[in-house]
Amino acid sequence: YMNPMFNLNIDIMEEIEIDLLGYPADAVSSGGAYVNVISKSGGNDFQGTVSFEYFNKSMQENLLSKDELTAAGLTQPSGWNEWSDYSLNISGPIQKDRLWAFSNVRFLRWIKEFDHVDWEKTLSSERRIFTQDEVPHKEFSVFGKLTFRFAPSLNFSTTYYLSSVAEDLFRLNLTDSLDRTAVSSRENDQNHVFSGWFQWMANQNLHIYAHLGLIYRNFPLTYSENASPLSPRMYDIYY
Repeated sequence: YMNPMFNLNIDIMEEIEIDLLGYPADAVSSGGAYVNVISKSGGNDFQGTVSFEYFNKSMQENLLSKDELTAAGLTQPSGWNEWSDYSLNISGPIQKDRLWAFSNVRFLRWIKEFDHVDWEKTLSSERRIFTQDEVPHKEFSVFGKLTFRFAPSLNFSTTYYLSSVAEDLFRLNLTDSLDRTAVSSRENDQNHVFSGWFQWMANQNLHIYAHLGLIYRNFPLTYSENASPLSPRMYDIYY
């Protein structure tokens, strides 16, 4: 579907590493860049942060005029009709100097317009007629991390990430070749990601590292309430 399985919240990131060449030994083979994200961890002090971001269409401005965009061979971006993002971090010790916890909860909602074919007008005019529809996107995520220190040279960390995404119209199907009557809805797209790390520094010459990861995704794409079984899903004749 050319769609990321989940969107990581930047509020849970401690460090981001991007390598183009010379991957480390524990990196999975990749034909492009290798990206390593280190998540935040709890500490011996209790901490909490709250963030909120909001903007709408009236708060956006295109810096280039239509003539300048046309001269450069570009089209004018549609932007977002509305964007709201809420995030909460809480971290601290469960047992000082031995066991720490970090957690994050996020709710993201945005609305954007997408161009697509109007099937009824296309049939009557025998050429592709385009229209726009607003597509609301809702996303809820929860992240938790536990870090254990059994000994100065023996550490274990485990994380769990849950994300749930919903769209009335699956926006990646709402293109210049599909009408909204043929587009599926994205209902309760859930992603469960579990990871665990074990590190043991036996001595200065021996370092043992083990990593376990599990990803489960439930991605139902059902017909939306606007779906019509009589309308074709692709309109090759108009390409």
